[in-house]
Amino acid sequence: MMKKQILFIVAVSFCITSCSSSYNSMKSLSKNAKLMSDMNYYEGVKQYYGGSADNAIRFLNKAVSLNKENDAAYFILSQIYQGKNKRVEALKNAELAYTYSPDNKDYGLNYAQSLQRLNRLDSALTVYNQFITKDSSNTDLLLNMSLIYGVKGDMVRSIKLYDEFSTKYGSNETILENKQKLYLQLNQLDSAISVGTKLVELFPENPRHLTILADIYANKGNDSLAIDYNLKALELVPTYPLAQIGLSDAYRREARYTDYFRTLNRIFGNDEIKNSDKVAYFNQFLENKQFYQVFYPNIDTLINSFIATYPKDTSIYPIYADHLAKMGKLTDLNSFLKTKLDSGSRDSSLFFKFIELNLYTKRYDTTSFYASKAIAYYPKLVKLYLYKSYALFQRKDFDSTILVLKTALPYVNSDSVKVDILSMIGDSYHSLKNDKQAFAYYDEALSINPNNIQVLNNYSYYLSLIDKDLKKALKMINVVLKKEPNNSTYLDTKAWLLYKLGKYEEAKTVMRQALIYGGNESDTILEHYGDILLKLNEVETAKLYWQMSYDRGNRSDEIVKKLNIKQ
Repeated sequence: MMKKQILFIVAVSFCITSCSSSYNSMKSLSKNAKLMSDMNYYEGVKQYYGGSADNAIRFLNKAVSLNKENDAAYFILSQIYQGKNKRVEALKNAELAYTYSPDNKDYGLNYAQSLQRLNRLDSALTVYNQFITKDSSNTDLLLNMSLIYGVKGDMVRSIKLYDEFSTKYGSNETILENKQKLYLQLNQLDSAISVGTKLVELFPENPRHLTILADIYANKGNDSLAIDYNLKALELVPTYPLAQIGLSDAYRREARYTDYFRTLNRIFGNDEIKNSDKVAYFNQFLENKQFYQVFYPNIDTLINSFIATYPKDTSIYPIYADHLAKMGKLTDLNSFLKTKLDSGSRDSSLFFKFIELNLYTKRYDTTSFYASKAIAYYPKLVKLYLYKSYALFQRKDFDSTILVLKTALPYVNSDSVKVDILSMIGDSYHSLKNDKQAFAYYDEALSINPNNIQVLNNYSYYLSLIDKDLKKALKMINVVLKKEPNNSTYLDTKAWLLYKLGKYEEAKTVMRQALIYGGNESDTILEHYGDILLKLNEVETAKLYWQMSYDRGNRSDEIVKKLNIKQ
């Protein structure tokens, strides 16, 4: 029995000794972990300030893994993530730093600002309020709280905080500027003017305060004072953009157009204002036809001065071209565009303007040449192929027209454009007297859009010319006329189909409609009507319409033969 007691005492003694040793080891380990955490923290800070943010993150994360209460490491991690614009991670670490050291003002301010950045404004205000009760003199807290109330739309409370700040610390330019903004948001213009006047008194060398006052007076309808304040700003800084722009607007509202355009010329010559903004402003003139007509000499002076000041700025070329077009100076426009394109400009808008101008003036060789040049730069711009194909078609180079249009097809991403191209290919094949191919392309076009008016009209008319599928053609043209019942061209097609089907009375009725809706201006329609009348034995009347067709310029062999005219 005595032996068992001795063994029990030894066992208990060993257990106590062992447990005591284990506790001391854990305590030692805890100290070592904290020490290692601190070492990783300091290395992380060193890496951070040395410019290696990623290495810093690695060491700081190691620090918090060794000591989850390492508030300083969380704080620095928050700063690093904020710098990387990783706001969620920044907030997470800012919150942990604040949780473990809730009395640290820097941590609290950082946490609140992190909440602000993620638009968690109410939570940010809660944190700010906790600190403001402890330290009402903290200017950063007051300013941030004021800004939050402003964002939340509580302008009155925001202004109150600014007033508290001003009472304690006097007038500060930033505070007064923000306070003025709040008054403007509340539409309290007189209060905004009061603050603005104070800003001008305290900081007389800042032209911005003068231009803001000018804007406020302009909003109140007092352009006279708006002009005065902008002029004062320009006395301080003669090229101050906001003052120049505000002054020109005030002159325009006052209908002082001589002063207005004089100021505009200064604006358009001001290097401190982006030329892109000037171009956008000039586009407003281009869109206002009435204003343009009244003031085109002033506008002409303005744009010529602008392009003379910045002759190498290609962004000005398109509006200068539009100006020349609006003035009707087509020769000057053609010369200007050609010079720029021949000088190496690749501006697509200049190519389009030049190509369209030459199409309009029927210079098809020039159109085709520059369209080819543009296609080399912009091979996927389908419109360029269309312009080139139209020029080639007008030159009766139908093979080349077809080739250009087929080249364009892979770049088409619109069914309507694809139908137009297929239709034009069909028209070109018809002009080559290859109706089989023409009809194949018309069929393909109609498979995409069965109701395309242009395709249906041409297809049905060309069928009538070869006396093929006339009933099918008549159905086609009836679809067209449901959409456009008063179109003389489409009525002529239907009348001619009825003529080919031997339905002369019906053809006459339809053709009379065509004449009513402008067909009497078409030599083709006049000749067709004469042919219909001949079938109805109205010979003299038929001759009368053939003669009208001839007088309209029809010199075909058929009309000459019908009129028995010797050539």
